[in-house]
Amino acid sequence: IQRRLETVPQVETARVRRTLPDTIEVELRPRPTWGLVHGLDVTLAISSEGIVLGPGPGGGDLPEIRLRGLGAGAVGADGRLDPRLPGAERLPEAIDVHDWLRDHPGSPFGRIAHLRLEPDGVVLVSADRPWEIAVGDAVDLDGKAANLAALLRESPPREPSLLDLR
Repeated sequence: IQRRLETVPQVETARVRRTLPDTIEVELRPRPTWGLVHGLDVTLAISSEGIVLGPGPGGGDLPEIRLRGLGAGAVGADGRLDPRLPGAERLPEAIDVHDWLRDHPGSPFGRIAHLRLEPDGVVLVSADRPWEIAVGDAVDLDGKAANLAALLRESPPREPSLLDLR
């Protein structure tokens, strides 16, 4: 019973205990929702491991990731996004990028509206400025932040732009 319960995406851990003569105690720890992945016609809640937990709630303060082509049937048998979706393989990197941003509130990236998954990497969409920032993967985010800070000091873009830090 315990192993079967732990295959449910919303369950992080399960503990089943039998007390004789006729009692079974079940203790479940739910898998926490990390954020939301938005597609054209669907919003899915995901865990920090990238496991799809089910339909996502509207609103709230959860991190948001956008993925083109995400629709019904986008979840594989393993409970994760179908890797055939362009950019879906970047979800773990997007989670790492977001968590780095959360831990570095004074970074030059500024306030991020959402992250977008592309086949060639993660793109940060600014909430305050007219640009998007392509970071690619989650490798050397400190170095990418330093490069962005230097670029913004020297010649900050004044119109909508894609700043490529890959």
